[in-house]
Amino acid sequence: MTPTVRIGATGFGLIAVCYGFARFAFGLFLPQIDGEFDFGSTLSG
Repeated sequence: MTPTVRIGATGFGLIAVCYGFARFAFGLFLPQIDGEFDFGSTLSG
Protein backbone atom coordinates (compact mmCIF):
# COMPACT_ATOMS: atom_id res chain seq x y z
CA MET A 1 0.00 0.00 0.00
CA THR A 2 1.43 3.34 -1.01
CA PRO A 3 1.71 6.16 1.52
CA THR A 4 -0.86 8.21 -0.40
CA VAL A 5 -3.47 5.46 -0.22
CA ARG A 6 -2.68 4.85 3.45
CA ILE A 7 -3.15 8.54 4.33
CA GLY A 8 -6.35 8.68 2.28
CA ALA A 9 -7.78 5.57 3.94
CA THR A 10 -6.87 6.89 7.39
CA GLY A 11 -8.51 10.24 6.67
CA PHE A 12 -11.62 8.56 5.28
CA GLY A 13 -11.89 6.35 8.37
CA LEU A 14 -11.45 9.29 10.72
CA ILE A 15 -14.16 11.29 8.96
CA ALA A 16 -16.51 8.28 9.01
CA VAL A 17 -16.02 7.75 12.75
CA CYS A 18 -16.53 11.44 13.56
CA TYR A 19 -19.65 11.57 11.37
CA GLY A 20 -21.01 8.50 13.16
CA PHE A 21 -20.43 10.05 16.58
CA ALA A 22 -22.11 13.28 15.48
CA ARG A 23 -25.21 11.42 14.25
CA PHE A 24 -25.32 9.39 17.48
CA ALA A 25 -25.08 12.52 19.63
CA PHE A 26 -27.76 14.27 17.56
CA GLY A 27 -30.06 11.30 18.09
CA LEU A 28 -29.46 11.35 21.84
CA PHE A 29 -30.19 15.06 22.16
CA LEU A 30 -33.06 15.21 19.66
CA PRO A 31 -35.86 14.82 22.27
CA GLN A 32 -34.53 17.82 24.23
CA ILE A 33 -33.98 19.88 21.08
CA ASP A 34 -37.45 18.99 19.80
CA GLY A 35 -39.08 19.92 23.10
CA GLU A 36 -37.27 23.23 23.38
CA PHE A 37 -37.76 24.47 19.82
CA ASP A 38 -41.08 22.71 19.09
CA PHE A 39 -39.94 21.14 15.82
CA GLY A 40 -42.20 18.70 14.07
CA SER A 41 -41.06 15.20 13.18
CA THR A 42 -40.53 16.18 9.56
CA LEU A 43 -38.26 19.11 10.37
CA SER A 44 -36.26 17.44 13.12
CA GLY A 45 -35.79 14.14 11.28
